[in-house]
Amino acid sequence: MQKHLFISDLHLSPERPEIIQLFVQFMTHQASTAHSLYILGDFVEYWLGDDDAAEGLSEVFSCMKQQ
Repeated sequence: MQKHLFISDLHLSPERPEIIQLFVQFMTHQASTAHSLYILGDFVEYWLGDDDAAEGLSEVFSCMKQQ
């Protein structure tokens, strides 16, 4: 049976590094064996007009690329 994972409203932000670390651990362990990962709701904390929305989130995007 294929494993499908769903996550929702993480609001990842450099101001909350503990949540980023938990997400990286999740991607490394649980998500690495899943057939699919569905991201629902707000994945990153972002407001239109921020200087650089990806600043501080490179670890998040890097671990997602590896999967």
